[in-house]
Amino acid sequence: MTRKILLLIFITFIIYSSKVIAGEDGYVIGVEDVLEVTMAWGNQTLSHTVTVPPDGEISLPMIADVQAKDLSLIQLKESITKRLNEFVYNPDVTIIVKEIKGKKVAQSMSPHEPAKEIKGKKVAPSMPPHKPAVITEEDIYLIGVEDVLEVTVWGNQDLSHTVTVRPDGKISLPLIDDIQAEELSPIQLRDSITKRVKEFVDDPDVTVIVIEINSFKIFINGEVARPGMYKLQSKTTILEAIPLAGGFTPWASPNRITVVRKGKEGEKRIRVKYNKIIKGKDIEGNILLKPGDTIIVPRSLF
Repeated sequence: MTRKILLLIFITFIIYSSKVIAGEDGYVIGVEDVLEVTMAWGNQTLSHTVTVPPDGEISLPMIADVQAKDLSLIQLKESITKRLNEFVYNPDVTIIVKEIKGKKVAQSMSPHEPAKEIKGKKVAPSMPPHKPAVITEEDIYLIGVEDVLEVTVWGNQDLSHTVTVRPDGKISLPLIDDIQAEELSPIQLRDSITKRVKEFVDDPDVTVIVIEINSFKIFINGEVARPGMYKLQSKTTILEAIPLAGGFTPWASPNRITVVRKGKEGEKRIRVKYNKIIKGKDIEGNILLKPGDTIIVPRSLF
């Protein structure tokens, strides 16, 4: 009997611990996490599976983009509920993390306990109060060629389509035909589609979701083990990019790296002194790469 009681207590402890780690109070959402968001009101129920993009915002029907990165599940639930309240009465929101690819996990413990690690994930002693994120230009994801978009016009399935951005930067949709998508944020494209759809539909509610990021490509050439094209799924710095190509060859000159960046104003060349960055002498030189960047690693002069 005593063994059975002890076994029951042990099992209860395991179950309780797992709930704390993966529960709404504990987990902090990160980029590339896969979330299942269910929104219910009256007789309506909508479920969407979304992946948190590099800018940290997820797109949902009716409420469009909402910040998810660095929020707990409860915080995201409250944020979605508040936005949904503008459209429906008494919504019930449920959020499930289907795939954990973020980096932060918070656990309800004594504030005096040190941080721990569970399966490579960080566990904090307590959940710090959430501070509104400061959104910079680099945080906003811009749609690119080959990205796959899900365009939904609420209540109109004929106008809702999954489309791939063509090489000319445009997508095609029923009624409105071609519309520019490249170098627009999902919100900007949503507004552009809404304006065009208004010619045919009264007060349309449009949502644009990036379901596949295929445009974030960089090129690494020169004295690296595996030169070529690399697809990125999240923000990547120059220090993080070089290992993707297998590192430098023995003949490389890391302090003479050039990043070639094409923009609206033409081509820009950025010199990178890799060794100084490694030593912490040029932290600002560890630049964030942008889609289309070409990293050139020259051969040493000696």
